[in-house]
Amino acid sequence: MNKDNLISVIIPVYNSENYLARCLYSILNNTYQEIEIICVNDGSTDESVQILAEYVKKDNRISIINKENGGLSSARNAGMKKCKGKYVTFIDSDDWVHPQYFEFLLFAMQKYDSDAVICSNIIVNNNDENYCVYTKEYMEKEISLLSGNELFRSADYRMYRVYAHGVLYQKEKIRDGFPEGIKVIEDNLFNILTLPLYSKISLVNIPIYFYYINESSIMHTYFCSDVFKGLLWACTYLKDHTDLEYAIKKELVMFIYKRTIFYRFAFGRTEEKKIAYSYVEQIQNEIRNYDDCLGKKKIIYILCVKYPFIYCIFKYIKNGKFDISQLFAQAEAKCPI
Repeated sequence: MNKDNLISVIIPVYNSENYLARCLYSILNNTYQEIEIICVNDGSTDESVQILAEYVKKDNRISIINKENGGLSSARNAGMKKCKGKYVTFIDSDDWVHPQYFEFLLFAMQKYDSDAVICSNIIVNNNDENYCVYTKEYMEKEISLLSGNELFRSADYRMYRVYAHGVLYQKEKIRDGFPEGIKVIEDNLFNILTLPLYSKISLVNIPIYFYYINESSIMHTYFCSDVFKGLLWACTYLKDHTDLEYAIKKELVMFIYKRTIFYRFAFGRTEEKKIAYSYVEQIQNEIRNYDDCLGKKKIIYILCVKYPFIYCIFKYIKNGKFDISQLFAQAEAKCPI
């Protein structure tokens, strides 16, 4: 393998027997073949291990890491420690990718000397594989460039749903691993601690990553404590890293406030209301020293945390309606709020 162009593909695997073969097939049958595929078996108890063993026999680009169950972050970090590629991308084991996925991401990375490439993705609930075949000329017209700082201020952040999947990173420019010990929002935090300092990010406005709606996945079974523990992890990170670059500190503080507002309002209408309010109080105590990072929106954010009905009014004015079930659907579909 040519390590100068090698892409490391890291796949966390946990009880994915119904989807794993589809995922691996889509990767192995890509137009770009200079890849290594690191499957991290995160303590699966179903037939996932046997499926992986069969694929290893078929293709020597696949390797397996077996470990005790530790969650997505732990699995991805284990994969990063082993990977040898100049570039790295993460694919969830119940998702799949377009046949030109790696080709297009690498093209955008190298042509524009990007720090990272983010593709558009499409949320699916079936096995539709009627792919369009794209030319490089067409793809080049669909690429836009911006800095990491601009990304978080733009509508593209929502449109591209910037999470760990659907992104090609230069491995040497990843500053830290995924936060372990939390179940959700770990990839949000990983990107917030990584992307703001990038000077050039390529956005590929073509849906070449297929995000499968798996009703039994973590994102569809999380509880109030899961999301708030992630936010408290972010608060602790701020406190422990006093020399953190301002661009990252700013994005982290804004993310904590936005998600605290949303989850206080959302869980305030469930049986977990008292638990949510307790977590909100903890977060407020931890984050108040960083309020200046909010800039001109400081008062709005603070008021919305204290009086979540104001958030409801803003949402209603913006969208013309307010449906709490739709908000939870957005969060579970990994849409930034």
